[in-house]
Amino acid sequence: MADQTHAPMSRRSLFKMIGMAAGSAAMYQAMTDLGFAGESGYSGPVNLQGDPKGASVLILGAGLAGLTAALEMSRAGYKVQVLEYQHKAGGRNISIRGGDTVNELGGFTQHCQFDPGFYINPGPMRIPYHHIALLDYCKRLNVVLEPISIINYNAMIHNTKAFGGKAAYLWASTRALATCQRARVRCSAALGGARHERGIESFLIGVCNGRYFGSGMQLAPMALPDDGRFEVISIDAESKLAFPGAMNRLYTGRHVGTPGVAHFSCDAITMQLVDGRARRVFLLDVDGEPLGGLPLEVTLVPGALTMRAPLPPTSF
Repeated sequence: MADQTHAPMSRRSLFKMIGMAAGSAAMYQAMTDLGFAGESGYSGPVNLQGDPKGASVLILGAGLAGLTAALEMSRAGYKVQVLEYQHKAGGRNISIRGGDTVNELGGFTQHCQFDPGFYINPGPMRIPYHHIALLDYCKRLNVVLEPISIINYNAMIHNTKAFGGKAAYLWASTRALATCQRARVRCSAALGGARHERGIESFLIGVCNGRYFGSGMQLAPMALPDDGRFEVISIDAESKLAFPGAMNRLYTGRHVGTPGVAHFSCDAITMQLVDGRARRVFLLDVDGEPLGGLPLEVTLVPGALTMRAPLPPTSF
């Protein structure tokens, strides 16, 4: 089969895919698990050193970063000017109240006619608890904060079986991706009495006697339950960010034959980790049930199960 090339998956594409499939909360949690939205290392305002001697600073943009820089540099003795394109400070962090006018992209103008006391935040609607620096500046500058209670009795109830369970399975896979590691595995596989030794470096190895796995994924599209053999699929990738790209093709079986995907058949296989660094994260899973870790020995027993099904209707 001719090699197929696929564009590498960027962080932005990965998080977009998660957000479209499972929602913004799942996307944000995935960003946190993968280390892109973790807690701040902030321990206090920056301590600017040196003698500015009347130096002037021009700051572009009156968003949170620009205003914070202006505040700290003013305290350090610099002459500071801030340039802002919009008619008010705050950048993306704004509140719209009755009487405000908003010019949208494309030239549309919105006139807000809220009653007194009502407002909307079209940018960030809340301050997460781990935005330590922002909360500290709110306290230092006596900015009044309001609690937000997210209660909606008209909201749809979450259902893990919605969309065939794909969203729930994708979310579980994303959380597993945050801790998974590529592992080197030594395999001893036999087919018809002939045994072969091979080494595999992979994120995922599937030993299959059926086509489907995990809510409709075709991990081994060539596998049959009654042909007397397993189909072994190994999926590798250059990085964790590239791994979901291969996982995304599993629902159609298009991953087989692409770079990083290996396939072989056997009727018995033994697998053992070569290195111990992935021992706690390269784990066994049988249809969603955790069974522990490697080593593993699997042997196909012909005729062990008897399947009964109704006869097709007789045609006259």
